Amino acid sequence: MLKFYFNKRIIAGVVAALLILFSLAYLSLENKSRLVANSDSVAHTLDVLLQSERVLSLATNMELGQRGFAITGNDTFLLTFNRAKNAITEEVKALTDITADNSKQQAKVTQLNSLVLRLATFCETAVRTRERGFDEAIKLNSTLQGKFLLDSVRQAVAQFQEEEHRLLAVRSARNDHGIMSFNRTFIYLLVAITLILLVTFYAINVNLKARIESEMQLNLALNEIEDLYNNAPCGYHSLDHRGVVVNVNNTLCNWLGYKREEIVGRVRFPELLAEESHPVFEEEFAKFKDTGMVRDLEMTLVGKNGALLPISLSAIAIKDEQGRYIKSRTITIDNTDRKKAEMEIKNLNRELEAFTYSVSHDLRAPLRSVDGYARILQEDYGTKLDAEGERVINVIVNNARRMGKLIDDLLEFARLGRKELQRTNVDMTSLVNSVKKELLDDHRGRSIEIRISQLDSAPVDIDMIKQVWVNLLSNAIKYTGKTENPRIEVFSIASEDEIEYVVSDNGVGFDMQYVSKLFGVFQRLHRIQDFSGTGVGLAIVKRVVEKHHGRVWANAVLNEGATFHFSIPTNNGKH
Repeated sequence: MLKFYFNKRIIAGVVAALLILFSLAYLSLENKSRLVANSDSVAHTLDVLLQSERVLSLATNMELGQRGFAITGNDTFLLTFNRAKNAITEEVKALTDITADNSKQQAKVTQLNSLVLRLATFCETAVRTRERGFDEAIKLNSTLQGKFLLDSVRQAVAQFQEEEHRLLAVRSARNDHGIMSFNRTFIYLLVAITLILLVTFYAINVNLKARIESEMQLNLALNEIEDLYNNAPCGYHSLDHRGVVVNVNNTLCNWLGYKREEIVGRVRFPELLAEESHPVFEEEFAKFKDTGMVRDLEMTLVGKNGALLPISLSAIAIKDEQGRYIKSRTITIDNTDRKKAEMEIKNLNRELEAFTYSVSHDLRAPLRSVDGYARILQEDYGTKLDAEGERVINVIVNNARRMGKLIDDLLEFARLGRKELQRTNVDMTSLVNSVKKELLDDHRGRSIEIRISQLDSAPVDIDMIKQVWVNLLSNAIKYTGKTENPRIEVFSIASEDEIEYVVSDNGVGFDMQYVSKLFGVFQRLHRIQDFSGTGVGLAIVKRVVEKHHGRVWANAVLNEGATFHFSIPTNNGKH
């Protein structure tokens, strides 16, 4: 192994090389600064030329505009004249500003400005003359005064530009010289860098040992990463474009009871799936290779011993520079405990719904008795009761009716929890119009404006979704009851993944600080004395929409109205 030792000559050479490098770097920066300054001067000259052309163009447009208007009387020419007249003053001012550093050009700009003002004055006079009559305008233009003034402007601009072109030639030559100087400096810098590289070779040799030690540390880190990959608490694997497993960690192998060599390069991932998961994989894998991402895809794996393993799968795709799929990076989560918990929750919900259903039915008999006997008392003994007794009987009857409605709503709420969805593509416009007709028949004494736009169809259970529309429109009708001109609007907004339906009214609204309570059972934001109801209707809406894997929300302003939204996924609730 070569060994190098420091001595005075090496130190002197390194110092000399560094001094040369710093000197050349300084010269390079100086040349670069001069080059930038020269480039800025050239760019400034070009800007001045461009600005003078703008002034000349506007002056020409102004004269042509007034002449065209004088000849034809067409307002299009007058529009051209006005635009040019309104803009030319600012453009002359801009020309004055960018030549402020050149007193010689400033004098020419002053002369040009005077000519422009004279031309503008003449053009304005010609326009006003044309407004008085055609003959006078033609006579004025026949003097060719406008042409002479425009020619004077052109000549002034030409003289101005001649000086700028001279400056441009000088500055361009200076710029070319600067570029050549910069190139020479760059060559010197390359030579100096070559010398420095020779010196650096020595440093590389000295640091070789440190690099080897770093590689050892890196290998240790890679081993730790590999251990983390193989023994993570979740499964990892990669699939090629055919769906063949090209990598898999120990955790997933242990879950399935396979050895790595039994899977890698030999098995397509669908071969590890339960039969009902095959269509899901084939459909989603084809999309995944295009989109490059999938999240929380639920499937079921089959172990070597036939045991089923529910999983949640998320992945990203690795692609080449041309965007072609190479392989996946996939994480697999064991869903066994979650599925058990979901099943337990479903069982508890069924038991709760059954209990609610049973209790609601059991309450009907005593409630009918209370209502029946109260009515008998009212009908048979009403004449013997004083005003307070009559009021008490009415309170009993009204509360019995309200309790009956509450039981009906609870039964409906429980029934929805047990019912399975029967999806069909429903014409929402027809459905909502039929609900509207039914509700308006029940409110014939009121004048209510209900505007229903063309609604997008959706894959829903028609009976359940009808209940949603009934509840939302009933609420809108109810809470506009104290509004002078009640108005309700219904429309839909379609996106790629879902259809959003909206019911908006101009009723009493509600305070948004209580919006979290809005869709809960028995939750009311208004007093029963003001608006009747059981507080179950919106809870039913929420349950139906969520059974369709949709969302429901609302916003409102107190005493200004409320808007209710619900969405239905267009993919039938698939995730």
